[in-house]
This record gives sequence, structure tokens and C-alpha cells, in this order.
Amino acid sequence: MEREDLTKRMDWLKDPQTYAPPIQGKRVEKENDSSSIEDSSSSRATSSEPDSDAVVSNQVFFGEAILNDITDMDNLRTISMEGNSYSKSFCMALAEILQKKTTIERALFNNMFVGRKIPDIHPSLKALSEACLKFSCLTVLDMGDNAVNPSGAEHIAPLLSQCLTLKELYLNNTGVGPSGGETIGKALSAACERGKSLNQPYTLEKFVLGRSRLEISGCVAISKAFAKIQTLREIRINNNGIFTEGLVEFVKAVAKNPLLEVIDVSDNHLNTRGGIALAKAIKFLPHLRVLAASDTGLKDRAGEALVQSLAGTPLTVLNLSYNEFTKKVLVKILTCLNSKKLLVLDVQGNYFGEEGYNQLSEMFPDAMEEDINIDSEPEEIDDDMTEYTDEILPSTPTRSPQTSSPSTIQAPVKTDSSRIDAPPVPIAIDELSIKDKLPVNLLGPYAPPPMRAIPQGLLNSLNKETYVQAAVEPYIMYPTCLSTIFFEFCILVDGKLTPEAQTAMDAFMGYVLPNNGQNFINSVFVGLLLIKPEYAPRKGVMIPLERPLQDGHLVLVWKVLKYCVVQDYFSPYRRQLALIASDDDLKHRSESPYHSFLRDCVYLKLPSHPSNKVRHAVVALACTTPTN
Repeated sequence: MEREDLTKRMDWLKDPQTYAPPIQGKRVEKENDSSSIEDSSSSRATSSEPDSDAVVSNQVFFGEAILNDITDMDNLRTISMEGNSYSKSFCMALAEILQKKTTIERALFNNMFVGRKIPDIHPSLKALSEACLKFSCLTVLDMGDNAVNPSGAEHIAPLLSQCLTLKELYLNNTGVGPSGGETIGKALSAACERGKSLNQPYTLEKFVLGRSRLEISGCVAISKAFAKIQTLREIRINNNGIFTEGLVEFVKAVAKNPLLEVIDVSDNHLNTRGGIALAKAIKFLPHLRVLAASDTGLKDRAGEALVQSLAGTPLTVLNLSYNEFTKKVLVKILTCLNSKKLLVLDVQGNYFGEEGYNQLSEMFPDAMEEDINIDSEPEEIDDDMTEYTDEILPSTPTRSPQTSSPSTIQAPVKTDSSRIDAPPVPIAIDELSIKDKLPVNLLGPYAPPPMRAIPQGLLNSLNKETYVQAAVEPYIMYPTCLSTIFFEFCILVDGKLTPEAQTAMDAFMGYVLPNNGQNFINSVFVGLLLIKPEYAPRKGVMIPLERPLQDGHLVLVWKVLKYCVVQDYFSPYRRQLALIASDDDLKHRSESPYHSFLRDCVYLKLPSHPSNKVRHAVVALACTTPTN
């Protein structure tokens, strides 16, 4: 799958404060380093490739001009040295210059040593790492596609353990092996501890270490670090030969990173146990939008559990190819993910049959490749039915991972949004006005009001932001509850937003959208008859988990959305609303048998219905309002 950071790099290279050599594919030497050039010729002479001396000479580029260019640049923010093969003497000189370029934020040192030997590579990595320690705000480090190996990992470990500003770390295809993985894991853990001691939280967000032979011990070590970091948004550890025992520890750490958006564990050995553990962890990852777990030996039992958990995420990319799934998993995908707007769905190499893939293509017409590997269903799949009891817990177990309505209401908490690791602190009653005070009972210092009472309480509140946090927080993980509160508010005000009602709606949206926005929006779309609800079996019958609004209430909700859609807090969802609520999209989706319900809804069947006029106005505003 395409990595989003590769697109970002193109933007970085356009920045005038970026340096990248004007050459590619050259052997870069210091002009006075004749031994390196001789070594190059010698290695070519002993190679199986019939390269002449003339070809070797043409490949050599003397690097003084590069060093001079870097020296002359002020306020350097990004340095990208990838794509050439640099000698040790050149790297030493480069490191000496970089020690004075303290403004560098991004150091892209990937793919720098093609054809070089370890005695050249590792001292170079050490020198460059030491130079990076001089940077005042290093946020991106890439040393991928280099022969780092276990001993090289020890050279970059001091940088990883001391640099507390790092946000993105790329070590893909570095061959660090199990022991190198342990070194890196210990370094990241040390960074966490150092951050705590200096009261400067270590907030790494992206970690990429694929194709590097981590195996079990290396995976366990980095997982221990992940469990401490708790701010990761993207983790890719594909193609590492990791067996189930290591991946279970990884999954336990994943559950403690609630901001995770991307997970790639492809070509490892999750198997049934690891897949079930991952399904449990996903319930604690409300922002997950990309999951790649191809060729991981999942089989049906784990596959069904994963798809069920993914139903509660804002999923856009899913790769579960080559996992020996039968039509049991196909049915789960068709019933649990039918409301998703998937950009990529790769499930080839499973036993869904031609008809099954046709059904998926109809449901997700733009997400699947046209030419896919279709296997016929085998007579029998030997699935693992062992009862696994791996305990998966989030970082702060104050909220249930369930997506249905809470059976037990916990007292709301007030958290410092600027500190991911800030412990929950109860809101004191004294912080609320007399009108905002909530009833005290055995549930805690105060109990939240019933969902349907919140809209009136919000309107009456003197301090609306405080009231929203206190009253809505216990429901924040349950999108159906959030949409119910929203719909009740729209009905209460009869779709008319007075200045007081606008302030109330701003407080509600301003709290809900940053905390569980996509799931809330999806639930609103279900209520508005825009997308199909998710279904679950009950007493042998598939029933919807959410109910749409009555036709008479639709116009009231659209009127409130007409106000919300132009507000800054709605910016991330304007494009999605404009698309899914447009006439063209409704008509197109209604042609699919899985969205046939749209044919009978008021949007298509009754064009003159009052809700359509307001809906069209909302779509127009969503299309024309600038997105931040």
C-alpha cells in the first residue's frame, strides 16, 4: 500500500529550506579519498557484472560541491541525501558541517550506501547520528534501506534515546534483526523515561520498521516501548518473521495507543490467536482507518472477529488478502462494513468465489482491483478453535470499548487535551453554576443526566462548554448515543437556532467532533437515511443496530446542519457530507442491491419533500465553504 509520507516528502523537497543533491545514482567521494575510489574499482572488478573502468569513473562524483552548498545554506529545515552512495570520508565531513545546522527538522538519510561495505557504513551512521543530536527540533528521521544491521543499531541508539522532539522514525529494510530490534526498543523506552524526568513528554507518532527480521524478541522489545509512548498514529512492522507470541505482545501495546490510525502487520504470523487479540485491541482504537494484515494466517474465526471490530472505526483501507478466509468472513464484510466508504479493499487470495467477489465489487465499486486472484472454496478449512484468553487493556481503562449503549454510566472526567498522558481528574461540583449542577447519587460525585434530557439541560446551562463535557463525556465512545442527543436537540429547537441555541450547538459539536467525530457523523448519516445501518444477529435474525429518523424530523435536522456545516469545527466532514448527501451519489448508490433502501426514501421518491430543499442548501454550502 502507498505510504502517505512519500507524498509529503515531495512537498518537503519543494521547500526552499530543503537541500537535496542535484545528482542521483552516483558514488560520491571526497576528492582526496583515492583509497575509496580504488576500493570501488576493486569491488567492481570482482563483481559478476562486466563493468569497465570507464563506467566506474563515470559513476564517481566528487562531493566537495555538495558540502559547499550545504555550508552556504542558512535556516536549513530538511536535508535529503537519499539515492546516492556516499563514502565514509564524505559522511564524516558532512556530519561535521551538519553539527552547525541546528535548525534541521527532517533528516532523510535513507538509501545512502549502495555497494558500500560495513566498515564504511557503520562509522558513517554513527557520525550522522551524533550530528543529529545537535538539531534543536528534529521531528523526522529516516535511515531506511541501509545495512544498519544489529551493530549499526547500537550506533543510532544514543540518538533515539535522547531526541525527545522526534515525531516520525523510519527504519524500513535495515536488517536490524532480533538483537537490533531489542536495541531500538530499549532506546525508545529510554526516551520515554528521559522525557518524564525532564517533564518533556516523548510523543513519537510514526514508526516504520518493515523487512528487517525483527522476529519475536525484537518485536517484544519495541512493543514495550510502544506501551510507554501511547501517542503513536502509525505503526508498520510488516515482513519481519514475527510469530504469534511476539505479535500478541505487540497487540497489547497497540491498545494503549488510542490515536492509532494506521497498522501494518502483513507477512507475519498473527494466526488465530493474534488475530483475536488484534480484534480486541481495535475496540480501543476509534481513529483506525488503515489496517493491513495480509498473509498472516488468520482464517475464519479471527477474520470474523476483526471485521466485527472494524465496524466501529472510520476505516478507509483494508488489506486482508491471502488469509484462507471462507464465505463466513465474506458475509461479515457485507453486513458489518456496508456503510464504509472504502478507498482500498484487498481480500484476494481468499475462498470467496467469483460470486462473492462480484458482491464486494458492487458494494465497494472503486475500492477493489479489477484483476484479482479468485480461489474456489475448499472442501474444509482447519480452523483453530482454541479458547484464547489474552487480556487486552487500553492505556486508561476508564471507558468501555463497546459500541452499543453503555450499561453502566461512569462519572465524567476532565482531561488536559494538551497532555496525552494526563491522568483523568474529576470535575469539581464547584466548577458548575447552580443551573449546571447534576444530581448526586451512588454512581459518584454526580451522575450524568439521561441522554434525552441533555439537550434541554444544555440550553438552560449558563456554562455550556462545561456542561457538555460533564454530561456528554460518559457517552463519548458511543456514536449512537451521541447522534441521539443531537437529534433530540434538533427536535427540541424545531430546527430553529436562536443565538442561545447556536452557542449550545457549538459547545456540543466542539466537544464531540474532536473526540469521536467520524463515528458520530456516520451515525448521523444513518439517522438521515443516507447510509445503511449496521446489522447484528439477534435470535437468528439480522436486525439494524440503529433506526432512521421519521420523515417529519428530517427537515429539522437538516436545518441545524445548515448552520453547523459552515462552522470551523465541521471542516473535516464537509467534503464527505457534500458527496454522500448529493442527488448524484444517492441515485448511484440506490442502483446497488445493498443500498436499495434509498429508492424508497424521501430524497429520491418524494423530490418535493421539505427536507430536500434544505438538504440541497446544505450540500451547496458544504461544496462552497472553504476548508481549513
